[in-house]
This record gives sequence, structure tokens and C-alpha cells, in this order.
Amino acid sequence: LTAEDIFSYVDAERWSEITKAIKASPRAVCVTFHGAQMAAMRGLYSQQNGWITLQANETNRPDLVGASGDSGAALFSVFREVQNGKPLLIAPDARFGKRLPPFNILGAEFSAGEGAAFIAYHARAEQRWLHMDFQQDRLVPVCVPGPPVAGGEKYESYKERWNDYYARRL
Repeated sequence: LTAEDIFSYVDAERWSEITKAIKASPRAVCVTFHGAQMAAMRGLYSQQNGWITLQANETNRPDLVGASGDSGAALFSVFREVQNGKPLLIAPDARFGKRLPPFNILGAEFSAGEGAAFIAYHARAEQRWLHMDFQQDRLVPVCVPGPPVAGGEKYESYKERWNDYYARRL
């Protein structure tokens, strides 16, 4: 299937509602996972002018930031972009960067990268979980608000709450 084929199955009205909500936020970190829906999600996300995606591979595209060489430098780069109001799409289940404590999913141990929690906390960005639901013959985008930073909350506490949130979403 081509990208156009995939996009033809997406519920465009729902995606429009989600993009409006993300644009209304001064800072947004959108998290997802590497599942069958990832190509469609990344494709839709990249169509939004000025939105960025952190990915493993290096690239020359301005909307994609590669983290395979120096994940710390990539994290700092996207952190600055989020501070400047560019929404970020990140899949913390990627296999690079500093890892959070492992959790159990269906009997398997799993851990997520710390980058999304770090950026959301330090940039005071809204967190949003994004994925695609397969409903009959449609791909329906889903957006679930993530944990906000509580007033006076320390990063270690937020990081634990974020890790629990991500484990529940998976």
C-alpha cells in the first residue's frame, strides 16, 4: 500500500479534531508506539506544517530529527523545538536513549525511553497519547490526554507517573 492508500482509510474528521486540539496547546508532546499503526500516524503527523517527529534514523527532512548518532543531542534539539511551540511525536518504545524502570505487559518485561517524560516535564508541555484504532474498514485516530505536571512536582515523581501512564496505554 502507498501512503495515499493508507490515508484514504483514515477518519479525516477525527484527525482534524485532534490536530485542532494539539494546535491549541502552546506546547505538546505526543507519544505513540511502534505498532502496525505507526506508518499511518507518522505520515499524518508529518503533513502538519512545523510539527516534528523524533525517530531512530538520521534524515535530511526538517520535520524528522534522527537520534541514532547522538540521542542526547537529538533530545536537546527536539526539547528546544517543543519549547518554541512545535508539537513533537515520539515513540518511547524505541531502543535508544536512557531507559525508565521496566514494567510488565502480558508477562513480558518492557521499558520505555525517558525522553518524552523529560521533554514534557521540563518544557511544561501537554502530553497526548496518539494511536490508530482499526474500526471496520477505517483507521480512527485516538488522542488521550497524558499526565500533567502537578504544581511543585519534582521530576522523579513525574517520571514515575509518566512511566505508569505509558504502561497502561500500551
